[in-house]
Amino acid sequence: MPTVEAATMRVPHDAWIIICDGRKALFVHNTGTPAKPSFRVAETLRAPYNPASHDQGDDRPSRTVQSVGARRSAIEMTDLHDQEERAFLGGAARIFSDFVLRQRARALILVAPPRALAVLRDQLGVPARDLVVAEIAKDLTRHPMADIERILAQG
Repeated sequence: MPTVEAATMRVPHDAWIIICDGRKALFVHNTGTPAKPSFRVAETLRAPYNPASHDQGDDRPSRTVQSVGARRSAIEMTDLHDQEERAFLGGAARIFSDFVLRQRARALILVAPPRALAVLRDQLGVPARDLVVAEIAKDLTRHPMADIERILAQG
């Protein structure tokens, strides 16, 4: 499914939308029309507190000494903050998949920042993935619902 700009698509009546980032996910249902959407939040998921990576691990990368010679190399640090965000997004995608299948959804729209969108796409179950009609690479989780309706109704 190619990523589309919000201004080039319309949200079908009865479509389900997941609007998320690495900390928050909203499951939204369009009870309105494509020209005048009316979004209702059915579920909200929030990630537990996730401090920045530098607050979770060592302050310096580890070093390794090669077996031949005196060369030393830094070992890339694991980004613990990013791992937690990816885990949250994967869990949200699986929960959303189950949720929309129970709702007998016919159209799904994914709205998330580009990196989060990639995780959603990978973690969404196959039956739900087949229902995706649009992917919008925007972070709208901090917008009021009226603004989200307006942004997604443009077109």
